[in-house]
Amino acid sequence: GVILFAQATSPIHRVSALGGTPTPATVLDAQAGETQHWAPFFLPDGRHFLYFAVGSKERGPDDPNGVQVAELDSTVRTQVLAGGSNAKYAAGSLIYPRERTLVAQPFDVTRLALTGDAVPIADQVALGGLSGRTGAFSVSENGVLAYQAASAEIRTQLTWVDRSGNQTGVVGGPADFGDVELSPDRGRAT
Repeated sequence: GVILFAQATSPIHRVSALGGTPTPATVLDAQAGETQHWAPFFLPDGRHFLYFAVGSKERGPDDPNGVQVAELDSTVRTQVLAGGSNAKYAAGSLIYPRERTLVAQPFDVTRLALTGDAVPIADQVALGGLSGRTGAFSVSENGVLAYQAASAEIRTQLTWVDRSGNQTGVVGGPADFGDVELSPDRGRAT
């Protein structure tokens, strides 16, 4: 009955599946230089979740500093993977990108710990996001995997759309965009 979501430069937020006011589900570690938490993913118990912590004082605001596991209604968190990227759980393993290779590594959901070696399962996975390391993939509970292959040919066109869904214009030309945000006055995109 809880939905977790990420917003740029903020912690993970939660909201009831029935609606309501979102509240923080994680706390950024400002002393460590964290700038955002990203890519929440519930574990099978529906209480614990994975997320990707970004930013460090030593390596900068976009540094991928690790995959964490946390519990709803708790500020306690545990790092399960240093550096890394977004991670998902399926069929007894954490699935995550290591460079452009998607790997599966056994994960004990009771101990909330990795228990074996990572095994490659897909090569040339598209990466993006603020850190440049967020993998373009999804996985179902039974282990079915879908991912976007990396390609120099993938380009996106930024398009203005009105509230009715009608295209009203384009911005620049096709390029490799990711994590686009509008300025508060909606006059610029970054």
